[in-house]
This record gives sequence, structure tokens and C-alpha cells, in this order.
Amino acid sequence: MRKLFLYTSLLTLVFGPWALPAAADTINLFDGTFDNGDWTTGKIYDNTYKGDATSSNYQVTSGGNPGAYRHTSQTWQIRRYQDPHTLVIWSHIFDSFTYNPAADGELNTISYSFDIDLFNSPIWQQGAPYGFMIEQDGQYFWSGTTSALSSDPGWRNVNAQSLTAANFYDPTLWYGQGIVERPDFSENGGLIHFGYATAQSGDNTTAYSTTISGIDNWSVDIDHTPIPEPTTMLLLGTGLMVLAGIRRKVAR
Repeated sequence: MRKLFLYTSLLTLVFGPWALPAAADTINLFDGTFDNGDWTTGKIYDNTYKGDATSSNYQVTSGGNPGAYRHTSQTWQIRRYQDPHTLVIWSHIFDSFTYNPAADGELNTISYSFDIDLFNSPIWQQGAPYGFMIEQDGQYFWSGTTSALSSDPGWRNVNAQSLTAANFYDPTLWYGQGIVERPDFSENGGLIHFGYATAQSGDNTTAYSTTISGIDNWSVDIDHTPIPEPTTMLLLGTGLMVLAGIRRKVAR
């Protein structure tokens, strides 16, 4: 029995580190310069009267917080005395990184931070709503928005910590049909891209309105549980087989 204990202790020292559950890891994404080729913008929801809301987005090399930033100009027609109120949503996706749950492991939480500023005072004091957004299998999910306002001039930080899949929903389904649908952060989920959203809303006028705003220092921390490498699993399996052989030999 003492010999079995010694063998077991030795195997634990050799194979033990690989027998433990995989530790969580963090991937950080950051963009403080916003090269035009790194981002793709698309309109994903528009219930304006003519459906002709537009968004222009490009890098400006100075005036950010500090240095370069991404400039956004959005024009839309507000509905007059109608429900639902005007809502237009644009997605802005960072093209330089793709998260693959099947290879990178289950995504546990997302933390984000970015700076926003409003550069003009549009009619009716409309703000420039920004929110964090992810795309999975062609579907877009956000965790809500907050606005850059003319009443709060200058760059201001927007951030949230440790968001799970339960914090995200598809805004096009929610505002269009009242349906709540979440992303899949498990190992079985589809490819995920990260970015942000801009939106516009309002009522009580038939005029067109334009907001000009900017975003800087976009940062994302992706907390995930890596999938063990094949060599790690082979070592663990070999260790278990050796231990089983020792147990049989001692039992005799």
C-alpha cells in the first residue's frame, strides 16, 4: 500500500498540472487609431418614413483623445407623431480579429471601454447613442446604448465589466417584434466579431437631422476558457493508463 501511495504521488507531480481544469485566459483588443480598412459599417435597422438614413464613417488623424479617432456623421428623418418612435441602428465591426469558440474555448465574459464625443448640436438636441456590439453568424447583439450629448461636451468614457451572453440581445428583433434572442458563448457557438453600434432616435418633427460625433480608444477584454491542446490530453491519458497499470500490479 505504501508503494502504491508513492507511485500515485509521483504521477500526481508529473501529470497533475495537466489534470487540473483549464484556467481562464484573457484576449485584449484595442484600437486607438481606427484605420479605415479595419472597420466595416452596416445599417441593420431603419424604421424611418423613407428608410433613407445614412452614416459616413472615417478616420481623422487629430482631435481624438488623443490623436486619431473615428469620425461619424449620421443623417435621418424623424417620424412625426407616430409609434414606434424613429430608430436607426448601424453596426461597426472590427475586421482584424475573429473569435472561434470551437478553437478558442467557451467565452465567459466581455468587458469593454471606449471614449465618445458629440461635435455638433443637432435639432431637438438629439444625442449620438453608442453601444458595444458583437456579430455572430450574421446576427448582431448589443447590450444597450448611452449617448454623447451636447450638454456634456468633451470626450467621455463608456465602459462595462464582465458581461455574459445574458447581457446581450438582438435589437432588431426586440424593437421589430418584441423577441429576445441571445448570442451563444459556448464551444458550440459560431464565429464572433466585436465592435460597437451607433443609433439615432426621436419624434415630433418631419425634418432631417444630422449628428456628428466620434469614438476613440476602443478596448475589449475577452475572458475565455481555452480548450486543452491535444498534447496535454495525451499526457493526461497516458498518466491515467500508467496509474491504472500500477494499481492492477499492486492489487496482485
